[in-house]
Amino acid sequence: SGSKADDIVNLLNEIEIGGAKLDEASIASHLAMFIIGGSETVPKVFANDVLLLAQHPEQRAECVHDASLIPNAFLEGLRFRMPTQFLCRVVTQDVLVQGQTLRPGQPVLFLYPSANRDEREFTNPDVFDIHRSIPRLLSFGQGTHACIGIHVAKMEGRVMLEELLRRAPEYEVRLDESERLVTDFVQGFAKLPVSFSPPR
Repeated sequence: SGSKADDIVNLLNEIEIGGAKLDEASIASHLAMFIIGGSETVPKVFANDVLLLAQHPEQRAECVHDASLIPNAFLEGLRFRMPTQFLCRVVTQDVLVQGQTLRPGQPVLFLYPSANRDEREFTNPDVFDIHRSIPRLLSFGQGTHACIGIHVAKMEGRVMLEELLRRAPEYEVRLDESERLVTDFVQGFAKLPVSFSPPR
């Protein structure tokens, strides 16, 4: 929108919010989120999706035959097996949640895997379903704290799954050779080998 920036660093240097440019700490924070998302979160979401589609071959076959299902398959994998386990916020004003009043200054812990399996939000939340409607997926956050890379992440996920399913529609996951990272904060695969025969 009129920006001359050709990369994210220059874009963040140019951007103005309420007539003011971002300070160096804010720019550094945004850049850190891009690095974390690109190197930590998206690869783990992709690996989870690869495994989930292998575990649900009928849904994988649907994605192979109808690529328009792939974006939602990516999001359903993100809902079903979110790598980030939690993030924290501090309440800034009184807010009522499930009959409890949260007060300013009170810390709040977001448990993403729990929220993404909330039966009040999702029917049969423990079922992986690429046809599921996901109007309020919390994995990317909401409002002011929405993921800065949400559109890039969705594009990356779509393209990676499209390319994998185009080149290896019946790939097999070598789970016995995988390496899983399990920490309090992030969970996912550090290594998830697959094997396949090239399409004829």
